[in-house]
Amino acid sequence: MSRPDSSTAGSVITSVGVVSSLTYVPLHFIVISNTGFGSEDADLWRDRLLSRKSRYLAYRKENVTDCNAQTPVLVGLTLINEGDMAPAGYKAIVNTLDTGERATKKKLICAKYVPLGSTSTAISEIMINSRGQRLISGFTAVGELNSLSILYKLSTLPGTAVWSPSSAQRGSPSRSTHSSRTHSPVSHSGPTNSTHNASKEMYAFATKRRGTVHPLHEIPFELNKNISFEDSATADDFLLSLPVKSAEQIEQEYQYRFTVERSLLQT
Repeated sequence: MSRPDSSTAGSVITSVGVVSSLTYVPLHFIVISNTGFGSEDADLWRDRLLSRKSRYLAYRKENVTDCNAQTPVLVGLTLINEGDMAPAGYKAIVNTLDTGERATKKKLICAKYVPLGSTSTAISEIMINSRGQRLISGFTAVGELNSLSILYKLSTLPGTAVWSPSSAQRGSPSRSTHSSRTHSPVSHSGPTNSTHNASKEMYAFATKRRGTVHPLHEIPFELNKNISFEDSATADDFLLSLPVKSAEQIEQEYQYRFTVERSLLQT
């Protein structure tokens, strides 16, 4: 169990993934291109003899004051062997963010996100070290991938109380405001919901290489907001007029074979 650092985090990581190039990096993402001491290339693939593939860990960072209570923040990182199931609450990073190719080999990086308003700690820093380099104080080792160690820093968020629903609706946290320390040139081109949407895009890549995932996994159920009734009798009549389909009919009508996704995983 990782202990949070005594320092207070002014910014949090809202997305983490893998990219195949240092040239075409997704907007607002920071790439870890070198090890912690800047002495070696932080390529997680590094199979130069057989191919020219490269893989680099990348993450997106946001100031705490620019996030709302529902913004997903990174609270855990772990490594699993390829083919194993991800731990409960974790999502495996299977594909690269830029090309959709296989992200890593032999092992998979798994990330855990929770809403910012439901946690008092979050990961504020990610670092990659070469094998044999000393462990930096305040960092927790995740494991080794291609002879490189992945580490993270768990920090305490500003304030200690979990955000209340009333403050979440207003879009302003009940945490005390702190001045954010500058960590990286992260810009904000849209509302705070853009962070949540970016994380949802990350989840689209976080599927298991083996095993099954339900097609409707993590898709929220919502009724059409355009449908409204003045009284319950009208609503009952409308519901009774809807055709009822069996589970087999629904599966046959909406089945999706994931042919494209499987072909990408084999590349």
